[in-house]
Amino acid sequence: MLQTTLSILAIILLANLPVSAWPDGAPCLRTVIDSMNPLEAVEHQGGLQLTEPPFQIQLDEKCYRPGQPVACS
Repeated sequence: MLQTTLSILAIILLANLPVSAWPDGAPCLRTVIDSMNPLEAVEHQGGLQLTEPPFQIQLDEKCYRPGQPVACS
């Protein structure tokens, strides 16, 4: 009986502890919190190189309303 009570108490205490992580699982490191720029993120330290894409999307209009067909060339 005492062991069951202690187990339930331990589960309740562990469930109420603050978690040091973001909902998507990103670590709460100081460098991650200080900069929201993805190129400065911890995962990309070490040489992320972006190149120009081999294509260009040209739209007929700058803004579209919901349900309006999108035309591109």
